[in-house]
Amino acid sequence: EAGKRLLIKDKPGGLDKITLAQEQVRKGLKDIRSSVTMMKEGKDLIEFIPSLKLILEDTKLHTDVKIQYDISLSKNIPKTYEKIIYNSLLEGITNGIKHGNAKEFIFKLYDSDGNIFFYLEDKGLGSENIILGFGLTNMKESVESVNGEFNLKYLKEKGFIIEFILKEDLNLW
Repeated sequence: EAGKRLLIKDKPGGLDKITLAQEQVRKGLKDIRSSVTMMKEGKDLIEFIPSLKLILEDTKLHTDVKIQYDISLSKNIPKTYEKIIYNSLLEGITNGIKHGNAKEFIFKLYDSDGNIFFYLEDKGLGSENIILGFGLTNMKESVESVNGEFNLKYLKEKGFIIEFILKEDLNLW
């Protein structure tokens, strides 16, 4: 995205960004293949919190986006919740950059009274007319499938917020 914007504006560095993106895609495909193999064998590729930080730091490194984040979980959470959070973070950042032209994000993930709180704010364009495409629909359904509470907020000309609560469920812990 950054390379494309630089090329459109005829600024230097666009081709370098695109080449870097191609290398990242190749690496990503290799990592995905490795992940699939490891999952078939029942192994986790990377621990949960480091994997979230990797998404955030890689996004900052390879785009012109700033991300402030605070991840404060006092205990391990169910794998089902980890998948929901991981996929929601990826989708939220992707949507914020792609649709909201966001240059800055705030991400918070913490627990309180056994519940997990997810908050992702983009400082992009936002949209009053929220359309749940495939990604947001999947995110909402995933959260609600474990009796969580899902919420989207539009900040007039200031961005978009995705937040949800995953409640303590003794059947999953």
